[in-house]
Amino acid sequence: MTTNTKFQDLFGDIGKYYRENRPSYPVSLYEMIDNFVDDKRDLCVDVACGSGQASIGMSKLFKKVIGLEPSEGQLKNAIECPNVEYRQSTAESINLPNESVDCITVATAIHWFDIPKFFSEADRLLRPGGSLCIWSYRFPTIVNNSTAEEIHQKYYMAKVGPYWDEKPRHHMLTSYSDVVPPFKNTTRKILEFNYPISITKFIGRLNSQSAYSTFLKSNSDILPELKELLMKAYNVTDENQECIEIANPFFLIMSKKE
Repeated sequence: MTTNTKFQDLFGDIGKYYRENRPSYPVSLYEMIDNFVDDKRDLCVDVACGSGQASIGMSKLFKKVIGLEPSEGQLKNAIECPNVEYRQSTAESINLPNESVDCITVATAIHWFDIPKFFSEADRLLRPGGSLCIWSYRFPTIVNNSTAEEIHQKYYMAKVGPYWDEKPRHHMLTSYSDVVPPFKNTTRKILEFNYPISITKFIGRLNSQSAYSTFLKSNSDILPELKELLMKAYNVTDENQECIEIANPFFLIMSKKE
C-alpha cells in the first residue's frame, strides 16, 4: 500500500504479518487482465506493491515488473522473483521516463493515494495503448458459520472499525465507484471469490490491517480472545485446520490509454 505525498507509514511495522497473511489474488482476476492488455508486455509497474503479492502475479504476464512501495518495512518483506525489481517510491512521483510503461497496476491501495496526482503520473508514464488496472476487495465475511460471523462482527469489526481511515473505508465500501480513470476506454468488473482459511490465518489477516495497528496504540490485544471464540464456534482444537469459508468479492477497473 501507499499513501498520498505526505506519506504516513501505516504498514511498515506489520510488513511481516502483511506478507504472511494477506490473501493471494484469484487466478480469474489475472485472466481478465491478461485478456484486456495488449501484446506489448515489456514492463509492468505495480504501484504501492506492499510485499509484492500483485507484483508476483503480474510477473507471469510481463517480461519485467517494477514494484514501487514507499514503506521500507514492506520492502524488507517483499517476495523475491527473478523478473521483479522493487524500488522505494510514492505513487504520485515516480522516477521513470515518459511513455515507458506498458501496464500500471494498483492492488488494494489506490484508496490511500492523492488520486488526481496519481492519475496524472499514470498518464505520463503509460505509452499509448498502455493499460491501467486497479482493484481491491470488499471487507471479508464468514459465510459457513453464522455464529462465527457474529463473533467477527462483534469482537473485531465493531471495535476496530472506528480506527479505519474514512477515505479508504469509503472507497472500499463503494467498490471504487467514484474512482474514475482519465481514459475513456474503461471497464469495471466484480469477481465473486470464496476460499477456505484456517483460524490462524484469519487472525493473522486481521492482525495485518492498518486499523488494527492503530487500535493497538490505545487498546489491548483482542485477537487471542477472538481466536478462542472462533475455535469454540467451529468446535475445533486445531487452529490450523481450514474450517472457515470467507466470501471476499473483488472489484476491478481496467482502463486503456488512447
